[in-house]
Amino acid sequence: MQEQEALRQLENQKSSVTREQKKVTAQHTELVNRAKQLQNRRSTWEKSLREMRDVQESEIRKEKEEKQQRINVEKAKIDVLEQEISSMKAAFSEKEALRAGLLRKSREADDNLNRLKNEVADYKRKLQRAISACNDKARIFGEDTQKILDLLKKYQRNFSEIPIGPIGYHISIKDQKWVKAIDSATHALHNSFIVSTFQDQENFLRLLEMNRIRRTPVIIQRFRHHPYEIPREQIPSVLTVHQTITADHPMIINVLIDQLSIERIALAENSQAAVTALRTENNISKIYDISGVEYRKRGQQELTDASGINKRAKLGVDLEEEKMHYQELIKEKEIELRELARIKEEAAQELRAFDSSTNRDQKMLSMKAREVDEIKRKIRAIEQEPEMEDNSEARSELERSIQTIDAEIDELTLQREAKKAEIAKLGEQLLPIQEEIEKYADDNKDLAFRLKKLEDVVTKVSQAKRNLDTGKENRKQAKAKLEAMVAEAKEKLAELKANLQEITAQAEQKCERMELDPERDTPAKLDALINSLKNTIERETANKRPLQRIREDFALAKKRYNELNGEINRLTEIHEKVQENLASRTALWAKLLKTTSNQVKHSFRAYLSQKGFSGQIVIDHEQGTLDLAVKPNSASDTQQDTRSLSGGERSFSTVAFLMSLWEVMDVPFCAMDEFDVFMDGVARKISIDLLVDMGVTNQSRQFLFISPGDPKQIPTQSGLVRIHKMNPPVRNQGTLPFASQGREEDSE
Repeated sequence: MQEQEALRQLENQKSSVTREQKKVTAQHTELVNRAKQLQNRRSTWEKSLREMRDVQESEIRKEKEEKQQRINVEKAKIDVLEQEISSMKAAFSEKEALRAGLLRKSREADDNLNRLKNEVADYKRKLQRAISACNDKARIFGEDTQKILDLLKKYQRNFSEIPIGPIGYHISIKDQKWVKAIDSATHALHNSFIVSTFQDQENFLRLLEMNRIRRTPVIIQRFRHHPYEIPREQIPSVLTVHQTITADHPMIINVLIDQLSIERIALAENSQAAVTALRTENNISKIYDISGVEYRKRGQQELTDASGINKRAKLGVDLEEEKMHYQELIKEKEIELRELARIKEEAAQELRAFDSSTNRDQKMLSMKAREVDEIKRKIRAIEQEPEMEDNSEARSELERSIQTIDAEIDELTLQREAKKAEIAKLGEQLLPIQEEIEKYADDNKDLAFRLKKLEDVVTKVSQAKRNLDTGKENRKQAKAKLEAMVAEAKEKLAELKANLQEITAQAEQKCERMELDPERDTPAKLDALINSLKNTIERETANKRPLQRIREDFALAKKRYNELNGEINRLTEIHEKVQENLASRTALWAKLLKTTSNQVKHSFRAYLSQKGFSGQIVIDHEQGTLDLAVKPNSASDTQQDTRSLSGGERSFSTVAFLMSLWEVMDVPFCAMDEFDVFMDGVARKISIDLLVDMGVTNQSRQFLFISPGDPKQIPTQSGLVRIHKMNPPVRNQGTLPFASQGREEDSE
């Protein structure tokens, strides 16, 4: 009954939904017709609007074309102006190049003008010096020369002999054509002064220092008031410097002979004569030609030195001629100055005219640029003019009407869609009712079959429940047993992990961790390897020091190694510093050695010259040898070994050599025994004078000389010389009587 009642209700619902569906369909049809009418009206109005738009677009297009024509006209003007500006800029570039040339020309004129001004100033200074030198010849040999001469005259009491100099100031040339040659040969000593003793040298240098005068070269040589006599056989057959010059003091010639050997310096008219003389003459050391070129011989070759040609000669200078020469040069340079000043002024005028023209062109260029900017602003104004607007009321009304119709059409479309949705919804509502009705019919057929099937299922479930209750108790017992076994296995696993960690830590202390290959490294192999290692460790540690002791010894040895390494580094640094200091001191020692050797050689020649001897000391520092070569005044050879000298000549040479050494030695005592045994009276007198002079000059030392000769020849005027006369020897005496009664007082 209930099912039949439900079925009737479903039929009523189906009839109601069908009626509602027909009503909504009729409304939808009406809406479609209304939409078609509105669409037709909209098409008519849209056609009218399109015609109106075409007319307006034609007018706007015409207006744009006119505007573009105006813009093109203005752009053509801009192109013309830009071409003019480009040509003006190109002209500017050319003018800039011309201006740069004018500036360069002006700068060159300035540079030449400044150079000439400097040259004129330099020539004026030289002219002033020449004018001064006309009144003061000594200025040729230095700005302070006259001041030095005035000081020597003022303080002449401070010197045992008044110093003579400069050497060039006292030289006169017999024949002026040899001026350049003699100047080149003697220029090294032109500014030098001659003093008699070392004390005079100290007083001279102190006098210069007190008056803030730059030091000048000083030559120390005992004064002789007569020139050396050159042996006839030593005089070359050609003209020498010694024969061509004179001096107002004999020491000038003597010093030039000792220092430069001018008696062996020859003069030649030309280079051919110079080379011929070098090859034929044996008593000459070098030759100078008339222009001042030096020729000397080394081995089988003739060497030429022209370095002295361009030097300004100081000897025989014609000061008046030099003054006139500088005056002529100044006049020539002043003419050049005026010419350069005129060129500079012309360049400046051209530059000013050029700048004026450039300024005018720049103003014109600025004007053109402003015109271009004005035209560009005009073009922008044209481009920004508002376009034509459509103010037609009809068009506006049509557009509003079309918009209204569009709104109505949209609304009708929405209503139509709503009706469609409503119809679809009613159809959807009708469909489940129909399906439900059909379902009721099918369900009545299957109910009986399904009910029987459910009863069979209930029977099977009851049987399964009884079986399940029986197996549940068995599963509980098995589960408890398994849980006990799992707990026991976990305890064993934790214990094994702890043991493994302890063994691993001990192994890592012994060696690094090793990765094992499960297939190759089996437990049996690993046990055998461990046992082998244990046996090896026992053998190695038997009767040996413990490992801890070895580690402590290693730490101590490493610390000691680091200390020694640091000490080695420190000693290495000290060694490097010592090596640097040694190199520096070695260089200073070599310099001192060279200076000392030169001083000994110079002193040796000076002492030999007191007796008319000449010679030299040949020192070879590398071989450690020292040789003496002496030329007596009676010998024919240039120089000869001391073994070929007579006894007196050898004794005098020995005295000269020892005195030369004493000058560079700083010792409190100097002694010489029987130095005059083989000397004649003249040589003995010269030697004693030299020794006494050295003793008087060096009062900080004590000199002891033993001589069997007559003591009356010893000068005692200074009051610093004491003569001790020894008792005569006692013949056949076995011992020396040291008692006080066996000796006499020394007498002065």
